[in-house]
Amino acid sequence: MHCMFLENMGLETVKKIYAVPMRRRYYTGIIQLLLSVIIWINIYSYASAQVISGDVPAAKILSPLPGCWGNKQALILDVPDGCDVYYSVAGTNPLESGFAYDGPVFLDVVGDVYLSLVTVSSNGAVSDSVEFSVEEQPIPDVLADFFENPLYEFTPGKTVNLPPNMRISLGENLSADEAYLSAGRFALDASNALERFVPCNIYTEDTAYHFVIHVTAASGVPLAKTDVPIRIEDWEKIYLTNQRYIYSVDGGEWFAASDEPVEVDRSISHIIQWQSIVFDSENPVYRYELPPKPQLEISPKSGDSVHNGAVFISVLQSPGVSGNYMFSFEDSATPVNGVYSVICADILWGEELSETIPVSVYQNSLYQGKLFVSLLIDKKPPRPPVITALDDAPLYSRSAIHLNFTTQEKNSIYYDVQSVEQIEGFDSLGINSAPLVKKTSERYDLLRKQTIELPGDISQAVLYTVFAYAADAAGNKSEPAIFTAIVDRCNYYINPNAEYDENDSHPADGSLSYPFTTFAEVIPIINAQEFTRVYVSGIIPLVSKTAISSDCEIISRDRTVFSFSAEDPIIVRNANVRIKNCAFEYKVNSESSYSQNMFSLKKANVYFDTCNFATVFGSNGVLFDCADSDVLLESCSASVQARIYVSLISGKNCNITMRDSDVSLIGSTTVCFSLNGGSFSLYDTSAKLITRLGRIAELSTVETRLVRNSFAIEFQDAVPRGFRSAAIWKNRMTDILEEKENSIHGFQNFQDTL
Repeated sequence: MHCMFLENMGLETVKKIYAVPMRRRYYTGIIQLLLSVIIWINIYSYASAQVISGDVPAAKILSPLPGCWGNKQALILDVPDGCDVYYSVAGTNPLESGFAYDGPVFLDVVGDVYLSLVTVSSNGAVSDSVEFSVEEQPIPDVLADFFENPLYEFTPGKTVNLPPNMRISLGENLSADEAYLSAGRFALDASNALERFVPCNIYTEDTAYHFVIHVTAASGVPLAKTDVPIRIEDWEKIYLTNQRYIYSVDGGEWFAASDEPVEVDRSISHIIQWQSIVFDSENPVYRYELPPKPQLEISPKSGDSVHNGAVFISVLQSPGVSGNYMFSFEDSATPVNGVYSVICADILWGEELSETIPVSVYQNSLYQGKLFVSLLIDKKPPRPPVITALDDAPLYSRSAIHLNFTTQEKNSIYYDVQSVEQIEGFDSLGINSAPLVKKTSERYDLLRKQTIELPGDISQAVLYTVFAYAADAAGNKSEPAIFTAIVDRCNYYINPNAEYDENDSHPADGSLSYPFTTFAEVIPIINAQEFTRVYVSGIIPLVSKTAISSDCEIISRDRTVFSFSAEDPIIVRNANVRIKNCAFEYKVNSESSYSQNMFSLKKANVYFDTCNFATVFGSNGVLFDCADSDVLLESCSASVQARIYVSLISGKNCNITMRDSDVSLIGSTTVCFSLNGGSFSLYDTSAKLITRLGRIAELSTVETRLVRNSFAIEFQDAVPRGFRSAAIWKNRMTDILEEKENSIHGFQNFQDTL
């Protein structure tokens, strides 16, 4: 095994490692054998120790990396000059039973793998290791090209598109946490001359893949041969390379070439001349102008020196700077990829490069030295900003939501808020079931404060979708962060049949998903805000006084019935109330002689739309007892009954309007509308009285309109002597502004005036 190791290393390499002096070829075979034994003993001691001290730079491991990968890994190392590397994947010492690394190679291993390395140089050796595992998975078709060879060759001008449902991270920091970028389009400037190795991780939904991209350099111009007999090191050291010439610098004395360099000040130009060492006045004298050391400039220029695209390096033009300068990123007097008059450096999307890079400079095909440029290229978009609701506000809120935006230091945030208003509200469970809001424009505003408010609307629910992205100093934009919330300040739901588990951590909050079960729960909310819309369903008992003092709508979702189980009416004070598609039942037995009411209205504006009223009072009852109020009933029906006196509406200084409705009153004495002051309008309505004494309306100082109505009376007993059965009774201060197409049945007269 050790012999194999020596054979793999090569004898000359082993001699170099242990600083064994070079021997001449006439060494005898015995001496060579003794030397091999000595070397074998030394190597064995190194192998037994595994980690050997010494000033040895370790090989940089580009692949594999720690983690669990879905593809077989390639071994790719950046080996320091003058070093050799040996490796093992069997958990053994590479110096005992390993392989020599001579370039990128696939490691044909799966499962848990322990890769051990030893980097060896003339100064000693150093070990390193990587633990990783391979659970081989099918390679997606879009990634197949990346795994055909140990290195994926990416040439300038090439374009690769990866689907956005994959996540990617590039460069040195390849933790899963860094894979926040959606895969996208990879491209390099076609003139890129910066050759690099770029580790890359790609994450699908359930698999991670690792590989290395070899970014190659575009071909430059071959460096022309030069017959100038000098060699330059570090700009200022000039070596005279031809012993057949004598030289002169800046017109000085002629001198012969030697092994020692001539040092010059490269801040100014110099003239170097040479001619044959065999002096003759006819000898030609050659000359070369050594230009001053130039300065480099990077374009495009950037105020903060950070770029998010390719940069181009050339000579900064200034007085005294002339000559045909060429450049290379290779550390060589004869670069393999050629030279460039303007040299380009570019990186892949998703990378950032912050390095000081040497640039080899050539003038008239003669290597001059290195200049260093600081490259700050950033093509890595920042992370999306984080949007959070302050005070742990829920995403379904009854009040304004304040949002906080955070991003990495020095990034700017741009945002846009789009909203969808919906009168009937949204399901509180349903941020996901709410309408999907798409970004409809490219407009974004710079976030100047750290927080914004989503205020909501007092009359309807608002679904907010907030879009935000972060922008860094280089101009890279993050993927958008999206925050969705519902602010519903007005919509509440009551369902008396809703059931809650006693262990349910979410209390009833009046939302569609967690409705209230009683009307009493919503009353404090109605009275505490400007406007409330209440959706009701089922049979809702009213067991106590119900007082409304703020604007609201009450809307039945399935023909809700409000059932009064106490004598207390619904009281409305100083509020606008709209009630739609509801039924009200009042069947409270009472022997009291006091008048009972279903509704008590004062300084109220109440609108009933498609509602039913079924009422059985005790001795006396008035369905609507009103003062200084406006009441509108449309498409309603009412059946009101009491033993002695019954009325539909009794009002003082009220404006009463009824349309397309039906009214039936039963009682000893009945008056549908008993009004004093205000106005009264009745259209397309049928009213019937079953009574001993009754009128459709008794009006005192009321402006009246009666159009297309049908009035009927059915007497329970004989009509009292002297009673004039007129449908409408009014005083002289009452004006009937409009009266047409009305009919009476059972009444003697349409109206009677006192």
